Amino acid sequence: MFFYILLFIVIFLFTIVEESVHSKAKKRIAFIMFSILACVSGFRYLGGTDLELYETIYNRIPVIFSKDFKDVFYNVDYFFWEPGYLLYISFFKTTINLSFFGYIFINAIIFYLFLYKGHSRYTVHWGLLLMFFMYKLMFYETFVAMRQSLSIACFWLIMHYVEERKPIHYVLLCFALVFSTHNSGVIMFLVYILNYVKLTKERFLMIGLVMIPFIFFSSVLNNMIGGFMALLSADKAGYASGGETQNIFYTLEYYLVWVLVYFNYDAIVKKNSHALFVIKLFLVILPCVTIMRDIVILRRVMDYFYLSVPILLGYICDAKPKLKPLIILGLSIVCFYGYTRYLMNFDDGGFIPYISWLALPGATFFN
Repeated sequence: MFFYILLFIVIFLFTIVEESVHSKAKKRIAFIMFSILACVSGFRYLGGTDLELYETIYNRIPVIFSKDFKDVFYNVDYFFWEPGYLLYISFFKTTINLSFFGYIFINAIIFYLFLYKGHSRYTVHWGLLLMFFMYKLMFYETFVAMRQSLSIACFWLIMHYVEERKPIHYVLLCFALVFSTHNSGVIMFLVYILNYVKLTKERFLMIGLVMIPFIFFSSVLNNMIGGFMALLSADKAGYASGGETQNIFYTLEYYLVWVLVYFNYDAIVKKNSHALFVIKLFLVILPCVTIMRDIVILRRVMDYFYLSVPILLGYICDAKPKLKPLIILGLSIVCFYGYTRYLMNFDDGGFIPYISWLALPGATFFN
């Protein structure tokens, strides 16, 4: 546990420094923070049964574009694996001859590069974003879910095409990069509809208030969807509604940010040209923490949009500098609490202690 606490403290201290230096220095500090997290994710040997499954598939995948590889798409052993992901891992195994451990590291580098590139258009407050990322996304998306994390990173990379109103670019890349690597990406095609949502401060308030009563009816919708999916398949029923209620803490923390955005709405929209688009991404999370908070599959969808939260908090820091110390302190406390709580609860502390594949006998970067 000490390793993880130290990791968070290091990112927190870099955040304090980052918020007090000029823009060029911010980029250097961001590079250091991203490099640290990429190494933590890339050198880990954690992830439970999911990691073992990914390792098995990687070691069995045939050479790319060979006859054996073409047969993969008809092989029942790969039936539930998206073709884009199979191509992706076969490429690294074939062209660079990476071992599974080498692949984990390179995949982590790519993930963090996409994270930086995709969000560099929208924020300069990298410390705020990374602390929130460590709390909400890092463990599941970089320690466990190797397909969905790739899909999410690709979405971050292309989401600017939605804001730029380039539907052909977005839809084609969404299909080729996002949906082809994880089936949760199918919902991302609908994101382009955000361009047709006319959002004002009054509508932002109305949407948030209307959804509050539905928090108490989420279990009803969960049971209805679970029952419908059970008619199709028991597996799908479990995937749609796993019977575990999302902690109300996540709803409360969302609404805390919602209140901050509402009272600073005009200021941040005036200060930053991207604010309106990011607010729309933020609102996509709202159903997932209210009426649909008990539906497991939608919790996965939230990860595509969660980083809109620290981006908006950064906008408030820019628009209202007097609030910056309070926001940094508040976000740090909430993220540290959620970060340590996740560590202790996920798989009964399955990520503790940190284990690196560098310490495994016979582990190599290349095959």
